[in-house]
Amino acid sequence: MYAATDRLSALTFSATSNRTGVNGCSALYVTACDSALGMETGDIPDTSISASSEYNSGHCRIVQGRLNRASHYAWCAAQSNQGQWLQVDLGSATVSGVVTQGRRGANQYVKKYKLSFSGDGDSWTTYKDTDGSDKVFNGNKNDRDAVTQTLPSPVTTRYIRFVPQTWHGHVSLRVEILGCYVCPRLTAPTNGNMTTNSYQDVVDFTCSTGYRLQGISTVTCQADGQWTSSEPTCTVCQDPLGMESRAIPNSAITASSEYEHNDGHHPYYGRLNSSDGLQAWCAATARHVAGEWLQVRNV
Repeated sequence: MYAATDRLSALTFSATSNRTGVNGCSALYVTACDSALGMETGDIPDTSISASSEYNSGHCRIVQGRLNRASHYAWCAAQSNQGQWLQVDLGSATVSGVVTQGRRGANQYVKKYKLSFSGDGDSWTTYKDTDGSDKVFNGNKNDRDAVTQTLPSPVTTRYIRFVPQTWHGHVSLRVEILGCYVCPRLTAPTNGNMTTNSYQDVVDFTCSTGYRLQGISTVTCQADGQWTSSEPTCTVCQDPLGMESRAIPNSAITASSEYEHNDGHHPYYGRLNSSDGLQAWCAATARHVAGEWLQVRNV
């Protein structure tokens, strides 16, 4: 609890004398989700890629459906119809866009496609347009160039499916997925608070008055789904505020009474480790009763 003054009251005593220090501390008061998730680099493993079918086990294997694969390599469906799809298991990620290419050197590419998402691989939801109808994305116009499409409303999901609608030559596709992996949920420290940005990928921690932050105050969710640092803690402040060092002036130190027979027992002599061992604040001789106090005003 914050207070403008600190008062130490004597409850039991031999003779009411005191030297003290006061501990405490002063009050301690983003990034876009559009990284490539790993189709091109291989960070998404082959085991996470599946499809409705594949044309053959060579150039057209399912796992060849990665962006910028060499000439003639791509995922190719066994048949060209609207029942085909290429699926990627992301684990847990927020998808903000996709990139598509055709099968270079074969003059095969997908011209239009839909996107479907699922959290369990069984129940699927097709991405919607602003009017509530299934969104049909523009794909490629040749077999070479990559075309990027962003999602106005990013989707947090485990699975994503590319569902070709129209194509040239054959249903053949290479893809990348843009977004960010979802980091584990964080909690506010005891005696502290946390705030997040709109993407919830940058978290700021603060401590309540009277507590100090131990650790990093701002953590960021990285593309691999890991935070840049662990959660901090809030510990009680115990910094010397200036009784011993004299940062707290004599004028800020008062008492209920003082010993009247010499100059060595004024309230301001109640400092920790004062140079003369005989000096300390002492209550008046006749006041050896409970209720005497030494008071320090924060400055």
